[in-house]
Amino acid sequence: PTYIPNLDLATGGIERRGLTILAARPSMGKTALALQIARNAAEGGTRVIFYSLEMSQESLFARMACPLAGVVWRDVMSGNLKQAQKAALSEHSLALADRYRDHLYIVDGEQTMQSIWQQVGQYKPGLIVIDHLRLVSETGDNENQRLGKIARDCKRLAKAHDVAVMVLSQLNRGTEMRGKEDKRPQLSDLRESG
Repeated sequence: PTYIPNLDLATGGIERRGLTILAARPSMGKTALALQIARNAAEGGTRVIFYSLEMSQESLFARMACPLAGVVWRDVMSGNLKQAQKAALSEHSLALADRYRDHLYIVDGEQTMQSIWQQVGQYKPGLIVIDHLRLVSETGDNENQRLGKIARDCKRLAKAHDVAVMVLSQLNRGTEMRGKEDKRPQLSDLRESG
């Protein structure tokens, strides 16, 4: 389960041995939602590996600590914090890192599917989150083949290790081309986006 009641009611949670794609246009909250799901799963006792290929581990823990420290992530990004807010943010970030030590591993930096397979085999998580698909280092003749190979490898990984895999992806601009009333994403919006 994601431990987000309406999401679990609508989807039944994230399926083990399955690949779940969380997709949206840029800056729509994909990372924030995936991080909340990872935290919720860790709180529920599931071991989670969160591969952050865009943000550093420190930034993600700071982002999680913002509500606890009474600050807004936007102010952190703009450097618009008072000294007391910075100290509170640092304190809460360290406390969260300690709290999730055994259940939520955030891995930042470049990853290949081979390195992900090795870490999953060693750590044996129940949930893997990859943020995001295009940033996994793999080779291919073209972008579509490269992304297709990564997606297939993620599905094979889920089956081989009996783990739920969630991969974040950006949608192409198809949603913006449709009329004002119909901006709801469709499966075809994933084409050429991974």
